[in-house]
Amino acid sequence: LRGPRQAATRMQRSLRTSAAGDAVATLAARRRTAPARARGHGSARTETGAAPARRSGGSGRRLRRVCMAMANATAGEGCELPRTWSGMDDVVVSGGYRALLLDQFGVLHDGKVPYPGAIECLRSLRSRHGVKTVLISNSSRRAALTARSLAAMGFDEDLFDAVVTSGELVHQGLEQRTAAPWDSLGRRVFHVTWSARGTISLDGLGLTVVDSIGDADFVLLHGVEGVAESKGGVREVPYVELEAMLRDAAKSRPDVPLVCANPDFETVAGGRAVKAMPGALAKAYKDAGGTRVVLVGKPEPLIYSRCVETAAALGVADAKEIAAVGDSLHHDIGGAAGAGIDSVLVACGIHADKLRRESEPPESARVAE
Repeated sequence: LRGPRQAATRMQRSLRTSAAGDAVATLAARRRTAPARARGHGSARTETGAAPARRSGGSGRRLRRVCMAMANATAGEGCELPRTWSGMDDVVVSGGYRALLLDQFGVLHDGKVPYPGAIECLRSLRSRHGVKTVLISNSSRRAALTARSLAAMGFDEDLFDAVVTSGELVHQGLEQRTAAPWDSLGRRVFHVTWSARGTISLDGLGLTVVDSIGDADFVLLHGVEGVAESKGGVREVPYVELEAMLRDAAKSRPDVPLVCANPDFETVAGGRAVKAMPGALAKAYKDAGGTRVVLVGKPEPLIYSRCVETAAALGVADAKEIAAVGDSLHHDIGGAAGAGIDSVLVACGIHADKLRRESEPPESARVAE
């Protein structure tokens, strides 16, 4: 970083890569007394507040720029600056972490199969260090369904102490309606959901599905593949048409609430492919003039509060002993920073192409270590 170092901020920057070219960049978001912002930072900022990395130079320099960009975003917040670790064993031991909040897509698996060594890594962390593992996911599905989907990939249920999903929080909010924003929502819903992946059930919530946004008390985003019909079933609608539909609705009735059960903009979908997600539709609605957008999930505070409560119930009450592991700067790293929790950025997920990573994944044994 250019400019003087601040007394309360230590720059810890080292880049260590495995033989497969893997690297894990971490952003420690532990809150301290906020010092003045270091001088000399560039004025350009990305959505996360970080200075964008340039494309020139070798892969090592590119990753350094990413780490420095994250450091720029947090230097004024009194946070420790990024460092790199060679594996999760090193993360847990050197950081003194007793609980991990684990993202799934881009961290544990690519949407279809586990990443090499991911299952072994979880078993090692739990058996060798007694780490509590809490899955924190922006999945629009309920926690039990998410756990079963992971089990089908080979992630046995005993690998996780708890599962917290944005879909579960939305279901509970609509079911209980004891606090804002749930208590003010009507019962007539325009439901944007999944089709090929399987729709999200609204059974037991006392909601009436309507076929037109104009007839709805609120819009509910669970997926991006179609619209639930009042007679039952799902009518498939291309993403571009869904976006246009929501933009038009925001212009004509901007005060209609929109609840998004998955704030992700995109996700990995096998290999390096990415797929648009409900968060992108919510953003389009807001950008077009929608004034009441409710995001449930990362990076919003509610899901982190629930995870911290869950960790405390598991015996880890000190937030300094918790680290969140994810692959999205905006959702995982930004969300953890806002919650005052340390975070680890896994570079093989959603930002893999931007980081110009090697195409070969790390060796399983190396990851497990």
